[in-house]
Amino acid sequence: ITVDNCVSNCYVSGAFAGGIVGFCYSLNNSAASYIISNCTNSGVVSGKVSGGILGREDNASSSVTVSVSNCINTGSISSYGTSGAVNGAIAGGIVGFVKYSKENCVLNLLSCLNQGQVVASEQVGGILGSFYGYFDFSGSVTVQDCNNQGNIKSQAVESNGTGGIVGRIDSDNTYTTGSIFSVSLCNNYGDISGKMNVGGVIGFYEN
Repeated sequence: ITVDNCVSNCYVSGAFAGGIVGFCYSLNNSAASYIISNCTNSGVVSGKVSGGILGREDNASSSVTVSVSNCINTGSISSYGTSGAVNGAIAGGIVGFVKYSKENCVLNLLSCLNQGQVVASEQVGGILGSFYGYFDFSGSVTVQDCNNQGNIKSQAVESNGTGGIVGRIDSDNTYTTGSIFSVSLCNNYGDISGKMNVGGVIGFYEN
C-alpha cells in the first residue's frame, strides 16, 4: 500500500490511532510494503497506541517494509492506555508502535518532523514511540534526518522509555543479533520529561 500527499486535520480517537493510518497488519507468509510519504497531520490523535502519522504496525510475516518519509505532525498526540497494559500506553509524534517477529523486516523513518506535544503513561518518543523485535526478527530499523520540536511527556518507569526522537527500542531475542538499529542526523528541540529512562534522543535501548 502507498499513501502519498495526504492531509488530516480532524480529531482521531480509537484503540490504535493514527493521524493518517491507524493500524497496518501483515498476515503469515505475505510479504508487504507500507509506504507513507509527504503526509501531514494537524489534528489531535488519542488512543491506547497513537501516532501522528501511523498508529501501529504489527506483522506475522517475513520481508515486510514500513517506510514513513517527509511527513509532518503538528497535532497533539496522546495515549490513554493504562500503565503496564499489554500493547498499550505508547505514543509517537510520527509513529506509535512497530512490532516485528520475522526475518528480513525493515522500518525506515526518514526526513520527518514532529511539532506536536506527545504524552503517554509509558513509552513515548518525538518521532517513534516504541519498536519491539522478537522471536525470529532480523532486519533493520533506521531513523534518519528527523526532527522533533514538540514537548515529550511520560510517566515511564522501570524498563520503559521517553525520548526526544525514540522512546524505546527493544530487541529481546538472540536471533536478532545481526539486526541493525540506526538513529542518525536527528535533532531534538523539545523538552523531555519522565520518571525513568529519559533521553534527549533515545529513552531506552535493550538488546
